[in-house]
Amino acid sequence: MFFLENEEIGLRSLNLRDIENGYFEWLNDEEICQYNSHHVFPMTKEKAENYIKTVNISNSELVFAVIVKKHKKHIGNISLQKIDIFNRQAEIAFLFGDKELSNKGYATMAAKLLIKHAFRSLGLNRLYFGTMDNNIKMQRVGEKCAFKKVGCRRQAMYKNGSYHDIYEYDLLREEWENKNYRKGY
Repeated sequence: MFFLENEEIGLRSLNLRDIENGYFEWLNDEEICQYNSHHVFPMTKEKAENYIKTVNISNSELVFAVIVKKHKKHIGNISLQKIDIFNRQAEIAFLFGDKELSNKGYATMAAKLLIKHAFRSLGLNRLYFGTMDNNIKMQRVGEKCAFKKVGCRRQAMYKNGSYHDIYEYDLLREEWENKNYRKGY
């Protein structure tokens, strides 16, 4: 059963069965984690179980498994983190680990579902994310979803032997509502 869905994908809560289907192994894969803060410490089955149990009872995080309906396959996660009900904002984050089904537009589809939920159901006013300067795929997903590049944290991440800038993006509810970006949402 999906919490949010469109014709091609569904978003549901993470569950412990996801561990057996390879989810936590994504966090140990250097290629999958090349543009994020993971792959610093090994992820174990026990750590993954604790994480899933914790986020499923949290009121400051919403973490969803992204399922491709046609394949009935968990291909990644999308989340709202640091949900701030007082300032009406949250960080949107992505982790896609299925290499066979990458570059099919699923991250953008998942983002659009979650953005609509954040603005319409949660009443948030601002969503934001940061991404490494060389993470072109994430920058494109942000642009397709109407996020604007608003800043740069210089040399904010040390990854793969060098420092990288983090580009900051955000999206305001009024921008989302006032543009044609709602088409397809």
